[in-house]
Amino acid sequence: MRVYLDSKDVIGVLTRGAPVDAPRLAEILTFHNSELVLSWSNVIETVTFREPNIRETRRRLELLEQIPQCYILGLPPLIRTEIRNAFRAFTLNSAAVAIDPFVPTWQRTLQDPGPALPADLLINYTTTKQVIDVVFNNPQLRQNENAEHVHYQHEVAADRGHNPNMRHSALWFRAAIWQTVVNSGLRIDRLTFERFADWMSANPTSCPGWLLFQESYESFCDNVTDAGQQGDSPDFSHIITAPYIDAITLDRRIFALRHLRSGLLSLQSIFAAQRGRECQNRER
Repeated sequence: MRVYLDSKDVIGVLTRGAPVDAPRLAEILTFHNSELVLSWSNVIETVTFREPNIRETRRRLELLEQIPQCYILGLPPLIRTEIRNAFRAFTLNSAAVAIDPFVPTWQRTLQDPGPALPADLLINYTTTKQVIDVVFNNPQLRQNENAEHVHYQHEVAADRGHNPNMRHSALWFRAAIWQTVVNSGLRIDRLTFERFADWMSANPTSCPGWLLFQESYESFCDNVTDAGQQGDSPDFSHIITAPYIDAITLDRRIFALRHLRSGLLSLQSIFAAQRGRECQNRER
């Protein structure tokens, strides 16, 4: 079983022993043959601070390393991988096969799958060392949160400025697909794109992480009384992992988003139906 914890819950385990401390969580996960899923976001949020503190960063990482763990692609490489995989299935006129978003080391969570990294050759390059190298070679991490939050608020305000009927329209949905296609490095002509967009609409599980992200953000835009908070961007990056893990904890505000809850339930029922069809085919 793979369990993804929101950053606040990881911090609770490592700093307050809430609801259990790291050694106890390790025992529970080991007993149930389970792993804690780590992404770029839930690690970086856990071990970086406005004032760098190498001792506390290392202390938390060494506790975290005691826990059985695996690593999942973050935002945006998971989304790019989904879109490229879906487009490959579309061009081959075949059913979309789910991607494997899990990577062998934490340092790969923000890398597109495939190309080798120089650090892949290093022996005993632990997660603690990987994260510390990233944190202290990039001192700007989490140092510009106010400016980033203001930019985020402006983006949300611009989207909310559109008529809700437009934001919920098929045209808006296709525009989101197009933007993601471009960001994924795909260059296709208009006719091919229109056919691909139709194919994606008919195959909602081809890009489940992307779909949850889009529907959750749409729901957030509908709630005009919520101006957003500084932790929203990482929270949305947690959402995209949901289709690929067995259990997840999320911030209450984010989980309350109507489209996120309905989207999770819809994907759950679709995946269950697919598994049922696969079992029937094997029995035949």
